[in-house]
Amino acid sequence: MRDVYFAGLSTPLRSESLSSSFDKYVHGETSLREFIEQYRVILEDRHEEEAKADFNAWHETPELKSPSPFEKQISLVYTHEVFQKFQDEVLGAAACHLKKENEPATYSVKDFEDNKNYMVEWNESKSDIYCSCRSFEYKGYLCRHAIVVLQMSGVFNIPSKYILQRWTNAALSRRPISQKLDEVKSKVRRYNDLCRRAIILSEEGSLSQESYNLAQSALKEARKQCVSVNNSVGNEDQPNTLVIHADSGVGRVSQCVNAI
Repeated sequence: MRDVYFAGLSTPLRSESLSSSFDKYVHGETSLREFIEQYRVILEDRHEEEAKADFNAWHETPELKSPSPFEKQISLVYTHEVFQKFQDEVLGAAACHLKKENEPATYSVKDFEDNKNYMVEWNESKSDIYCSCRSFEYKGYLCRHAIVVLQMSGVFNIPSKYILQRWTNAALSRRPISQKLDEVKSKVRRYNDLCRRAIILSEEGSLSQESYNLAQSALKEARKQCVSVNNSVGNEDQPNTLVIHADSGVGRVSQCVNAI
């Protein structure tokens, strides 16, 4: 069954996961009526957990543990939970040694962690890669054996066909992964730049009550206008519509943050 997609879960694990999610809500003496009432609470808690996970995925960059370009690429795409699993594969690649076989584009990979040999086939022209461990077919993300072959072949990005939409932050989006990845990179750059500017503003605005009031007023007005722009229909196809009015206090913010 390793060639069948099960998201990496065996039947016992799926059963245990389902049971554990109900343990803190119901017990053996719970009546059917009580269960129905509790089920609503279960769904509400689950939705809240998912919302928190989505927020963290978009606003918190996971910690990188290696200089691997694969790790950096996927950190911008996968949800945190799946990224950590893929990260283990990236780190595990260091324990793998490959040897090219006589057949074209076929490699024997020795995994010293589990002391086993795996066969990896890499078709560069089609960007197709297959490992005998069948991790991708079973879990939905590439294994360490495929990663080390890609790296030694001079390929430093996971082919888009091996990045499943279901594991990404854009799982509910119908847009292509490559397009979403570009959007995420742009968002991260803008976010980091705004954070830097906000720190400068905070330093200046904290020096006096007057500058504090000015900075606070400017931030409130800027946020209000940003929300308005983001909610506008088709704002992506139009030039920047953020207008800063001098009498609102936003235009005067340069008085205390001219270093930005």
